[in-house]
Amino acid sequence: MRRTAIITFVALTALALAGLSGIASGASPNAAAPPVKTVAIKAGCGAGYFCFKPGPATVKRGTKVVWKNTSGVTHDIARCTVAACHMSGGTGKQIWPKSKPIGNGKSYSFTFTKPGTYRYYCTIHGYATMHGTITVR
Repeated sequence: MRRTAIITFVALTALALAGLSGIASGASPNAAAPPVKTVAIKAGCGAGYFCFKPGPATVKRGTKVVWKNTSGVTHDIARCTVAACHMSGGTGKQIWPKSKPIGNGKSYSFTFTKPGTYRYYCTIHGYATMHGTITVR
């Protein structure tokens, strides 16, 4: 009886400490991972040699958008400006920095937290060849 009580006490103490360490590290046992939307950077896309698939995408606030380069060459992602795209970067108010060059097999991600539209393009290949839109609801 005493041995069973000691084993039960040790097990409950271990469980309690494990729960406390999760709380101390900021982890929540019930926290769900944020949603993720993948946009492929592809080659051989119809009229344009390169493209973003899907071109327009709609996501919920808090979604992490991951651009995965599978095209075989380097690209980047920048928000449109009137000078670069002949239209604004959209209605979204979130500051969105230009990516570094994204090599083949590499990715770039950004989490959208403010609603609106975000127009983007590849500065290496230009808006006419490569552009897309993220709509955040």
